[in-house]
Amino acid sequence: MRRHKETEEEAVKRRQQMYGCNGKCCDRVIDPETGEGQYFICGGIDTCDETRVGEFIGMVGAVLFIVLAPIMFIAGIVALIVFGI
Repeated sequence: MRRHKETEEEAVKRRQQMYGCNGKCCDRVIDPETGEGQYFICGGIDTCDETRVGEFIGMVGAVLFIVLAPIMFIAGIVALIVFGI
């Protein structure tokens, strides 16, 4: 059975109900006193098209760090032992 692809309007309504925000994935709020803007993300960032690619890249980077850090540590220890530094 094929899943119904929700429209952006349906997604906004769903996020408003689920997370209690304005329903936009990424939005900028401007402080009226200072005039500075700050970005915020309404919950469920994995469901937002605007943040999906960035989240994937961040996840891949974290996995690579977790996998490669111990390998590089062990390689450094072995290099110290072999080369007698």
